[in-house]
Amino acid sequence: MHDNSYRLVKEAVEKYLSPESSLKILDVGSMDVNGTYRPIFDRPNWQYTGIDISKGQNVDIVIDSNFQWQGVEEGAYDVVVCGQTFEHVKAVWRLAEKIGRVCKVDGICIIVVPWNARYHPYPIDCWRIMLDGMAFLMTECAPFGIIECYFSENDTFFVGRKLGP
Repeated sequence: MHDNSYRLVKEAVEKYLSPESSLKILDVGSMDVNGTYRPIFDRPNWQYTGIDISKGQNVDIVIDSNFQWQGVEEGAYDVVVCGQTFEHVKAVWRLAEKIGRVCKVDGICIIVVPWNARYHPYPIDCWRIMLDGMAFLMTECAPFGIIECYFSENDTFFVGRKLGP
């Protein structure tokens, strides 16, 4: 994680989430490699869960890379955050779809992914995502309406609300 990614998520949380609400937050790709979003979500009424494909610091649930997310209930999370992870997933459209499944209707999704970055395999490096690609992933592969989608420094930033049936 880098400073801009942390700042973008923090600003979105301050703008769209109420500190008084009881919220379940899922952080997809949560392993602490160069930092974590966990401090942003440290509120008395908020329950933060980190998931990743490997055991490690800041990982509460280990999932397999084939999108069989054991222990992650569909429609269970008010907020799903995923930063600096999409670029490391071969089938990124499947990740978008899975995020859509675990987020509650009217829930918030926050995504940060590089559109311009050096090659950094951890464990692999597959994608750079532009605005049109992000909009497609999150509205066509997943059921989100766009609240914000823009470039910030070298990142593509997305905030969306899960649409109902």
